[in-house]
Amino acid sequence: MATAHEGKPPADIFQEVFDEISPLIGKRKNFTNVTNNFFAKKLITKIEINQIESEKNLNDDERGQRIADLLVEKLDDENEDSAQCLLKICDVFESKKVNNEPLRRLGANMREQLSSPSKEQKPAKSMWQKLDSTKESDAGYNATQNSKQKDKESGDEETDGPAEVPPEWSYDKKIADCHNYEDKDFSEDLVEGIEYLLLPATDTENEAVMYYLEQSTEGLVTKIKIDGLTIYTGCYGKKKAIVINTAPGKNTQGPVYAAIITTKLLDKVKSIKYIIAMGVCFGKNPEKQKLGDVIISTMICDFVCTRKGVWETYRQGGDYKVKDEIVKEFTSGSSIEIPEIQHEFKVSKGPIITTPSLIDDPDVKKELFEKRSDALAGEMEGAGVMAAIEYAPKRAESLDVIVIKGIGDWGDGGYHLLKYCKAKHLKECGALIILAIIIVLAGVAINHLNMGKENATTDAIPASTEQPHYSSTPDGAEQLDAKDVDKILKVLDKVLFGATKWNDLGLRLGLYQPRLNVFADSGGNAYRHLRKTIEAWLDGEDNARSRTWQTLIDAVEGTGNRAAAEKIPQKLKELYNITV
Repeated sequence: MATAHEGKPPADIFQEVFDEISPLIGKRKNFTNVTNNFFAKKLITKIEINQIESEKNLNDDERGQRIADLLVEKLDDENEDSAQCLLKICDVFESKKVNNEPLRRLGANMREQLSSPSKEQKPAKSMWQKLDSTKESDAGYNATQNSKQKDKESGDEETDGPAEVPPEWSYDKKIADCHNYEDKDFSEDLVEGIEYLLLPATDTENEAVMYYLEQSTEGLVTKIKIDGLTIYTGCYGKKKAIVINTAPGKNTQGPVYAAIITTKLLDKVKSIKYIIAMGVCFGKNPEKQKLGDVIISTMICDFVCTRKGVWETYRQGGDYKVKDEIVKEFTSGSSIEIPEIQHEFKVSKGPIITTPSLIDDPDVKKELFEKRSDALAGEMEGAGVMAAIEYAPKRAESLDVIVIKGIGDWGDGGYHLLKYCKAKHLKECGALIILAIIIVLAGVAINHLNMGKENATTDAIPASTEQPHYSSTPDGAEQLDAKDVDKILKVLDKVLFGATKWNDLGLRLGLYQPRLNVFADSGGNAYRHLRKTIEAWLDGEDNARSRTWQTLIDAVEGTGNRAAAEKIPQKLKELYNITV
């Protein structure tokens, strides 16, 4: 198997045929087939494909360039798996499923170059680096420092040729991929102390929850097999969490499987304290509610158990009250603004109906809300989760359960999120993106819950020291404001922080991806996007609560550029006599 140091750098090989590949990939007859194969090999995500397909008026070359740009980022020289990525690209181009002769020849040619010796190896430039060639990149510095650190830790002597460098933590390579999982078999030590159980239902909902889980997680998400089920562990918000979807197939949708899976996890993971059912629901009244509005449950109304009479259907299920304390902690605001689509989603709290079936009939929906007129929405899993808690009597008092869902349709078989996106002519937004945005609110709520309980109780899981300070201010540090923009940019430039990492930095500072997407769409180079990111942070947008030098240092380190982060205090002292 070829590796990055046996031939030309993979990024260079790909860049040489970039202009030939783009129009071939972008042709409509090839696009779906090729991208499906890239997705199968985990080179791109469904979210990325949907974003590109939602862009109007793209010609073949432009459409292909969007995909090629994503592949270039995968082939970045700092990624030690770049050679494997290029081999996967070659596999797709040469596969019988794609069945395209020009692509097959390009794939074979790239494969041959990858395995051929090369005397000169020039560091490959990413697309952003090419656009911003007038500015010095931090890639070389990071590669040198990372390779030295690796040699120091391993005790290996230096050898000829470029050193293999651990991949840096960045949004494009680690988060948007959503497949950076470490497979392991279940053992109690892997889940020890984990208190949060997140329960999306369908695969679509699970993908959105995992998308946000990867944004929050420091390091790999762990994929664990447990009695035929697959769970994922990582950091959601500030704490470690378990994610498992209760309905991976249509035949598993509803409260029964939700109850079974919840019971299984409670039996296997004794430390679970908080259970959050997340995903989409059907709304009650489109005149008072909007698609995407978030409903936080105060009560789960069981419409699963019914008695069907000759003239009427009688409800026999009970109501499960959500504890006031957890409702209060999760109700972090009355609305959340999503700048990308210029829409403000309302946050409401109230009863939610649980049904055993998908509701696509306005008459059935009307009957449900007539029986429970104070309910705000309906879904399929909440009552099952609540029932599972009742069958854990020794733990019931210590368990907090809540349902947080976003309105995805009206239960009438008509208007839903995908149609909404098309009707609004959203340039970079599909149903999955809106769903991911909905889940972001739940993530913010979990952060809020953690912070609210930190002073009241001793937590079984200590907060990671590597997490960015999203909501705390170091003692004696002053809050920064808009007048500090140029000062911050100068410091970042002096410590060789690369502007190409503006997106990752923004996420670390507490900005949401939709806002950062707006910056990317506004045009200009990476340095302009970096300035906009810093300005939004200083304005306190999204979840940017703390605006101090220490917050910036933590965020820079979180992007993987520890060397730059460590230099910031020194530069602050030299330039502005500021001590951190």
